[in-house]
Amino acid sequence: MNPKIWRLLVSALVAGVTACGTGSAAHLHSPQPTASATPAAQLHSGSLVVDGLTRTYHLFVPSTLEPGRPAALVVILHPCPHTGAEVANGSHLDDFATAHRFVIVYPDGAVMAATGGNCWNAGICCTSADDVSFIGQMIDRLTAQLQLDKARVFVAGFSFGAAMAYRVGCELAGKVTAIASVSGALVFNSCHPVRPVSVLMMQGTKDTNFPYQGGGDYSIPPVASVARLWAGLDGCGGAGVQSQAGIVTTTEWRSCRAGAMVRLELIAGATHAWFGLEPDPIPGEPDATTQVWDFFNGSSLGG
Repeated sequence: MNPKIWRLLVSALVAGVTACGTGSAAHLHSPQPTASATPAAQLHSGSLVVDGLTRTYHLFVPSTLEPGRPAALVVILHPCPHTGAEVANGSHLDDFATAHRFVIVYPDGAVMAATGGNCWNAGICCTSADDVSFIGQMIDRLTAQLQLDKARVFVAGFSFGAAMAYRVGCELAGKVTAIASVSGALVFNSCHPVRPVSVLMMQGTKDTNFPYQGGGDYSIPPVASVARLWAGLDGCGGAGVQSQAGIVTTTEWRSCRAGAMVRLELIAGATHAWFGLEPDPIPGEPDATTQVWDFFNGSSLGG
């Protein structure tokens, strides 16, 4: 996996300010194209018509999948105002999927009328598109077309993609086993999952886009309260167990219904980023790609 391109994309996202759906300020900026992007021929694009709107996605099926063994599906939700194709072609996450033998899909958010960029209907922001139906139908199509393990369908997002991942966990728990939020925020006010969903939250303490203590442009709740909310929704017994490893403070709930787990990782001094990639991670910053996959790979639901 080539980490430089993904980090440059992330760095570009925090360099500027773009209006997002509701008119609030989001610290986002379009990245410049990169010469070493993954060739588009490696991706298979598809579309669905949802609520009268044509929605698109980009699929990567690695050649390393084991015949006869259903693979995991990882849905990657892009930051705004970008697209799934930009993340697919710029991040080299497909290299990681090849090494670890899972299928990866990058859906595109709907176009925002105010800016022309793509984003998600994560709750209070940023479009009016029916993204929940889109993502649910996309998952149904892929699990019908490919040899996938329906018990290992995972969703990860960065920034507003992470906000959408939270909403997916709230409303598509019947289809999704675990979600991961990297530098994200819960901006959805009605969360009633039909079954437990494992949740990983990774947040920097110097993130000014989505402050870990709450507030900011979108008046978000503190990330610790979001973790406790999910622990309650998942029926986790007792208080979370806290541990420290370098600059990472982890609070984890494992005594949850149906084998679910909830984990919050606070990274001291880290900003709004997909953590652990060049060119400028802070010393001791974890590798978000590895952390997310390890969390997903250890997630299971017992029914």
